[in-house]
Amino acid sequence: MAANNEKSKGQGILETVWVALFVGILLLPLAFTPFRASSLKEMEKRALAPFPSLDNRYIDYPKAIEDWYGDRFGLRGILIGSYRQARYQLGWLNASSSDAIRGLEGWHFLSWGGDSDPILDHTGAIRFSDNELERLEAYFENWNRWLVDRGIDFYVLIAPNKVSVYPEFLPDGIESGPYGSRVNQLLDRLDS
Repeated sequence: MAANNEKSKGQGILETVWVALFVGILLLPLAFTPFRASSLKEMEKRALAPFPSLDNRYIDYPKAIEDWYGDRFGLRGILIGSYRQARYQLGWLNASSSDAIRGLEGWHFLSWGGDSDPILDHTGAIRFSDNELERLEAYFENWNRWLVDRGIDFYVLIAPNKVSVYPEFLPDGIESGPYGSRVNQLLDRLDS
């Protein structure tokens, strides 16, 4: 009976320590909540939510307090920095994510799939249809004709994307297709 009593007493102490540790972890951000917002404002590059005044409607007050505390949550900067570190520098974005792939030397390239994906365009996996090329050619010819009639020179500037400027940093195995990108396809059509 005494051994059983000692066991339950030891278990009670252990449970108390666990509860105190849990409550301590929950209260830890409060200890680090800054009351000087100047450094936070500079880090966030935006206006922080102001502390609500008592003349606010009582129904809006809880949301206003939540916004104010959310901007000043203790350890917020450390948590955001740790997330970024883990996500990008420790390799959580190693192979791919929904919007980017990791290239060589830590470079990242957007790749969202679909008809406007820069990686698929670079590899030649997506092409203009004959109908699309005809429509684009007609569009540019109409603009050219309209501007020339008015004595205006017509130039088209196609801005490069990251994939076309820095293809050497693409992951191994991603290379330009034998027919080039859709820009090459369009230029070939317009030159003919």
